[in-house]
Amino acid sequence: MYAKCGAVAYASLVFDATLERNVWTWSAMILGLAQHGFATKALELFRKLKKNVVQPNYVTFLGVLCACSHAGLVEDGHRSFHEMEHVHVIKPMMIHYGAMVDVLGHAGRLKEAYNFIIDRPIKPDAIVWRTLLGACNIHDFNDYNGLGEKVREKLLELEPRRSGNFIMVTNKYAEAGKWDKAAHVRSSISDKGLKKMAGESLIEVRGSIHRFFSGEDDQVDCERKFMGHSITSADHLAWPLARPACLLDFHCLKVQLLKP
Repeated sequence: MYAKCGAVAYASLVFDATLERNVWTWSAMILGLAQHGFATKALELFRKLKKNVVQPNYVTFLGVLCACSHAGLVEDGHRSFHEMEHVHVIKPMMIHYGAMVDVLGHAGRLKEAYNFIIDRPIKPDAIVWRTLLGACNIHDFNDYNGLGEKVREKLLELEPRRSGNFIMVTNKYAEAGKWDKAAHVRSSISDKGLKKMAGESLIEVRGSIHRFFSGEDDQVDCERKFMGHSITSADHLAWPLARPACLLDFHCLKVQLLKP
């Protein structure tokens, strides 16, 4: 629980105080360390696990691959994947394939990541393709090798009813200046009858959770009045309530109120 919440220090205390550890105890700690930026410690713990003659499981190797991704250890990632499959005879799950793609993608080895996906015995899901697309957007923004185009096509083919994919692809084309393609993909959203989900923001103010959706004018107006009063009480300039404010400005002011 501590590890999942990012409280790695507390998780380590509980782990160290545990006298009888099983594979789940080790795996939870390794995965928690890996997911929250402690890749080196996660890999050190994995080595200790093997010294303690504990048989790792699929969660253990998920943590190891995650650590390799954050640390940029591509060769270690390859070795760990091979060890999982051929030494410990653990059949890789889709989440392991995605983690290995993330290892390669983080390192900018996009073609290798693509070939890794294509060569797998099972058909990759949309999450795996989205992982690779994210790496393409970072390491090959202008899509010089055309790989991003292939990945986008695969993603839209797998999830033809997911509007978020179309929006993401449209934005990518627009950023690259490919306006014709951006317009074509955006028109397909209307043709398929898809709707874009409204943007949502959650924020805690004085112990209460407030939810805001893009375009909710009534809710925004009500909250603006509350915020204007709060700003005045905090000896700031009063919010000019008669002036329309955009949702982004409103959100920024809410965040400022939370600062001590």
